[in-house]
Amino acid sequence: MKFKQARTTKIYLAFPRMMFEEDFSKYNQLLLENDLGLDGLIVTNIGAIHKYKSLGLELIGDYSLNIYNHTAASFYEKQGLSIATLSLETPLLDAKETIIKSKIPIEIVVHGSPSVMYMDYDLYENTKILEPSKREDNSLIPNNVLVLVDEKAHEHPIYRDSYGRNHMTLYKELCYLPFLKELNDIGVNHFRIEASHYDTIKLRKMLRIYKEAINDLSKCEGLFHSLDSINLGFTLGAFQFI
Repeated sequence: MKFKQARTTKIYLAFPRMMFEEDFSKYNQLLLENDLGLDGLIVTNIGAIHKYKSLGLELIGDYSLNIYNHTAASFYEKQGLSIATLSLETPLLDAKETIIKSKIPIEIVVHGSPSVMYMDYDLYENTKILEPSKREDNSLIPNNVLVLVDEKAHEHPIYRDSYGRNHMTLYKELCYLPFLKELNDIGVNHFRIEASHYDTIKLRKMLRIYKEAINDLSKCEGLFHSLDSINLGFTLGAFQFI
């Protein structure tokens, strides 16, 4: 099996954020015994870096590596990363310092619904024994999706993957579109959209908008107003705390 690549498109394989021996066994068979035509790997843990850096593929560090500062970025550069994705929990001032001082490019998640909690425990299994009257009654999220309600009554969606592991996302979508120019000015040129919960129509629209913004950073503010959001709007995540 080999992926067909467009001339200007690169294809990366992203590992699960939680990997056990059985996971490594599966990826050993997939990567060591096949030529998939991949350009690189998005690595989520140091074990995967050590295991697969000998393949000669480009390694991009996922935000699950918890890279908060340029010291951490330097450490992972020595492990073989070519790009490091900044932790979602990095405050604005620390992020700026990391971007400026890092010796390798820093990637920023600028839009979407990244996982902020990853659980091996399957919450969906518990719902099988609930009475019909106890089923979900979400205000904004479809009722087939579990939500974790915080002390401010915000509904954080929880999605189940093919392994039965649960991913909790933000109750609002992350959006840094109005600030792409400022990020670019301090050295960021790797922008990432977390779109695993988007349908094809929404994904295409987001890609079109961000591509237009990157091609002309003066349009960012205007393009922001063309975005569709849920009723609660967007969030700046950790960047709103200084």
